[in-house]
Amino acid sequence: GFKGSMPFGRLRVRKCEGAKGRGSDWFSVQRFNRHSSIVNRHSSIVNRQSSFVNRQSSIVNRQSSIVNRQSSFVMV
Repeated sequence: GFKGSMPFGRLRVRKCEGAKGRGSDWFSVQRFNRHSSIVNRHSSIVNRQSSFVNRQSSIVNRQSSIVNRQSSFVMV
């Protein structure tokens, strides 16, 4: 097991020490940051849409209550 794991460890150390490995890490970090910002923007858009839907439903409820009041006036 130790003999098999040695090359992997050496490769990992070389990758970390090399400028290329550090650059790829930096690029992956940048990509992750961009991805997380896109996800955050998307979730904020979804929240805004849901709040808009809630506002519309509350407006519909208000209108229906007004209609109910008018119909009760008509009954009286």
